Amino acid sequence: MTELGTRSGSQILRTFLPQQTADLKGGIYRVTEWSSPVPIQVDRDVIVRRLLREIYAWSRSDTDSGYAADLRAGATLEVVELDDDRGVKVESFPQVWLCRNCRRVGRDRAKTCRCGERRWGQLHFVGFHTCGAVTEPWIKRCPQHDDVKLVSPKSTQAKDIRFVCPVCNLDLMRGLGFVPCKGCGKGNITWNVHKARSVYIPRGMVLVNPPRPDRMKDLLASGGSRRALNWIIEGMKARSLGAMSAKQTRAAFVQEMLAKGIDSDVVEGMATMMSAKQQFAADDETDELDKLPESMRQEAEGEAVDIAMALAEARTTVTDLTEVSAIL
Repeated sequence: MTELGTRSGSQILRTFLPQQTADLKGGIYRVTEWSSPVPIQVDRDVIVRRLLREIYAWSRSDTDSGYAADLRAGATLEVVELDDDRGVKVESFPQVWLCRNCRRVGRDRAKTCRCGERRWGQLHFVGFHTCGAVTEPWIKRCPQHDDVKLVSPKSTQAKDIRFVCPVCNLDLMRGLGFVPCKGCGKGNITWNVHKARSVYIPRGMVLVNPPRPDRMKDLLASGGSRRALNWIIEGMKARSLGAMSAKQTRAAFVQEMLAKGIDSDVVEGMATMMSAKQQFAADDETDELDKLPESMRQEAEGEAVDIAMALAEARTTVTDLTEVSAIL
């Protein structure tokens, strides 16, 4: 295995993601994989919720290749970080070889070009589609001489380049053609230089202190996402969720117990018994949050969990900051 160079972790996160192309030592390469990435234990539900939000535009227009449906169906999701010792693996891409001397297109860079030189570069155009497919160009060769060369204008647009036979000057191709996408079968491939932003746009999301499973257990033990939302609505006056004095509603209690995996019949029995002993928040065992549409309430609770997790390890609480500002 040949080492082509080193990059910092931040550079790899921006320009060496799987399927992304990059220039290395005078050649064009595509990242095939991160070698032995290190799994990070993060609460899956929080990641899924944020991913669904980020890909909403694509899932709504049915251009997400079914990813949103897979996430909702419980597809395996793994969060990883780079193994600094093993790095990433790359391959030459596109494997369309261009003689640096005569501009002929060759099939094998290990062989000598018909002009007598063996100095191969690469055609720097690649094809891509909205479904995520990336492909290399197919170049037509002269049927009589089995030869072809690139006539490159000053323009960098794929539609302006020409391919001709270097023997008989027969015009073979203008541009790179209208090629249907083999990945999804919906529309044609678009051609551009491999480093164009439109070819591969890395997308990311930001999670402040993404909760690990042990932190989520602590949150559930303190009342779950509903209690986190109540904590936010009350102005985060308590130093933590566990320090809140208010009682839970019946709905919040049921939700919390079900989230812990307790059987629904058992949960209902516990809720009925606690209701009889007036252990819930209001006489009607409900609060204003129960009146919200389900989707809106879940979104609000998710945001509240993010805030609660972000502040879980804070040395200075919001209450402390409020008191300081009041003194000043």
